[in-house]
Amino acid sequence: MVFLGQASNYSARQTLRHLFSLNGRRRGEQKRQQLRQTLAEHYLPQVKPAEGNQNQEPLAFNCNSDPASRVQLYHTGRSALAAAFKALAPEGTNIIVPGLTCIAVVRAVRAAGCTPVFVDIDPKTLQYDFESLDKTINLCYNVSIIVAQNTLGLPLDMSKLQEIAQKHHIRIVEDLAHCAGRFYRDGREMGTVGDATVLSFGKGKAIDTIEGGAAILRTEGELAEPQHTPKLPDRLRDRWYPVFGAMMRGAAHVKLEKIMTGLLLKFHWITKSADAKLDIDEKLPGWQAGLVNRQLQQLFQNPPLGPLREFYLVDRRDEVLRKLRKAGYRLDEIWYDTPVSPVRYAKEANFPDSECPETVRLAKQIINLPTWYPPRKLDRARRIIEPYMIDSAPDAIECLGPLSSEELTSPKLQTAWRAMVEEHPEANFLQSPNWGETNRLVGHRIFLLQSSHSWCLAIVKNAKRGRYLELPGGPLTDWQDYQATQRLFSCLRDLARQEKCVFIRLRPQLNRTQHHEQLLFTLGTRPAPMHLHAEHTVMLDLTQSETDLLAAMRRQTRYEVRRQDKFGITVEHNNSQELFQEFHQVQLDTARRQGFVPPNLDMLMAERTAFGDQATIYLSRSSEHEPIAYGLILVSGLEAEYFEAASTDLGRKLPGAYTLQWQVIRDLKAQGIKRYNLWGIAPLGQKHHRYAGVTTFKTGFGGDIIEYLPAQDLVLRRGRYLLNLAIETLRKKIRHL
Repeated sequence: MVFLGQASNYSARQTLRHLFSLNGRRRGEQKRQQLRQTLAEHYLPQVKPAEGNQNQEPLAFNCNSDPASRVQLYHTGRSALAAAFKALAPEGTNIIVPGLTCIAVVRAVRAAGCTPVFVDIDPKTLQYDFESLDKTINLCYNVSIIVAQNTLGLPLDMSKLQEIAQKHHIRIVEDLAHCAGRFYRDGREMGTVGDATVLSFGKGKAIDTIEGGAAILRTEGELAEPQHTPKLPDRLRDRWYPVFGAMMRGAAHVKLEKIMTGLLLKFHWITKSADAKLDIDEKLPGWQAGLVNRQLQQLFQNPPLGPLREFYLVDRRDEVLRKLRKAGYRLDEIWYDTPVSPVRYAKEANFPDSECPETVRLAKQIINLPTWYPPRKLDRARRIIEPYMIDSAPDAIECLGPLSSEELTSPKLQTAWRAMVEEHPEANFLQSPNWGETNRLVGHRIFLLQSSHSWCLAIVKNAKRGRYLELPGGPLTDWQDYQATQRLFSCLRDLARQEKCVFIRLRPQLNRTQHHEQLLFTLGTRPAPMHLHAEHTVMLDLTQSETDLLAAMRRQTRYEVRRQDKFGITVEHNNSQELFQEFHQVQLDTARRQGFVPPNLDMLMAERTAFGDQATIYLSRSSEHEPIAYGLILVSGLEAEYFEAASTDLGRKLPGAYTLQWQVIRDLKAQGIKRYNLWGIAPLGQKHHRYAGVTTFKTGFGGDIIEYLPAQDLVLRRGRYLLNLAIETLRKKIRHL
């Protein structure tokens, strides 16, 4: 059974912690002070803007003072909002709020003695339509505040909002109810930009302790300090809500949740979120402050990488909700089923339908899913929703395949690939139709998942240890758009299950950082036992001049390059079948000598066929025309790869490999290729790695050492995967990979 709010899904451990958190007058005040300190340290920066962040205005006060003067804790989020508005907005002024909002925001504006002014939203982002915003401000005099809501945790364009606010001399209040711990697209954390920051700790929010809120003033002004503790019935309701949530979950299994919820509401043991009180004189109880502090510390250590919820626009929403309910999803709190939610407060909101047509339309179509559930649970809900999605919903993902040779080599697909490279310049041959055709020629099934901003070449690999879906160098997508990425991975899991795969293996073109590792973890992956193509490499920037490229080389490398004329070394290149066969034979000898596993001839010939003149073998020869070194160069998009290599015994005596590389670099520059990937090297600091020797050679040419995110596995069939894990772990140890 899947419920919408987090507090409705507490584990037994969370419920017990919630029930038995200690309070007491002295202890409670300590917990409140600790929470204020945490919030002040995180959301009140020093007077000087952060280095490299010139968009942030210096603050007009000393943030090192007592945080109690800048942070106040209230019993509800709407009380915190009202306190922030009172501190910043003169009574009688107007406050801009997004058309899609909650009655809590409207009541907070009016409690501050101000008037809410609604602005239409962009249906693609759920945030302000900036053209409408600017127009509204020009028509509406005496605007004092713009509320930055970041609905569902989706980031608005804060730089654009700041530009408009500064133009009209208006303050910004950031509402973090849905987005605590998340970031704007320009890299700034939400809550660290505006004149005030407000957090809500109510049911279903980013921080969920049933009730509570905090207001943080980041400019001059004074927040009202609450004096009174909430009444006993309110405190008891907050304490026991997780228990009541468990009771409602149990009742749902026997289809009695409506009766159970009705009884709990009738006897006032629970209240609906929209009915919370607004009283800026009531403070947050100490035991809740302690729970909030705990959740915030965890949130700051591991920031969420996506929105609080992902949204879809659908036709026949009631039918979709009915099907979801039948499948075990209790998502009746749609967020938002009316421009100012919930619908029973529509008259009180006094929403101007004619001025916000997009908001009115969207409120009849929107449905959303919480993102904190495991991917397999969300996939099932998405499959129910997707047949009802409408055109203005987020980009639909099309799955093509299995693709034939005609489709993979068609001008249409090649044109689409070139367009995708322009949007994703990090792309290389591993996601190209040519690599798909290479794998098709050796017997693999090839699929392509594509939308207007995403591309994912997927290869079905058959192995005795278990069939799997391989995504080499992919997918190519906007990783900051968490919602689109979730939809793409949902489609990938569906495809993998359709193809009876045990797991999905991917190695995206993402640098190895903690942020990217966490991103893949939230998508349900785990580190793979084996690598997938070159995870450590050297990349040369070919936009530099030849003089600069030579200057960046290690002195010994530059010396070897310049010895070409002394030894009479020449370099030739072509992609004839005979040269590929010759290269393969020499590579077999090289592999025996250096202890690696070479590709088989079928794979080499498939690469030659699929890439055509974009697959070239370079060969350096001695003055006696004897072969010294070979290199297979693959070109696709903006990048070329030194994909395979081989050498004869003569390569130990003559610098043929250096001469070959310099000729390749010069030729690629002439073709307009932007970068040259020298492919695999040993991980940094591993001097005894089997690639250590070649690492010294490759790094000698200069360039940047890149460590990509290591291969990840997304497990679909856990039992079979454990067998694969054991076999691959053993193989990696035996082969010293």
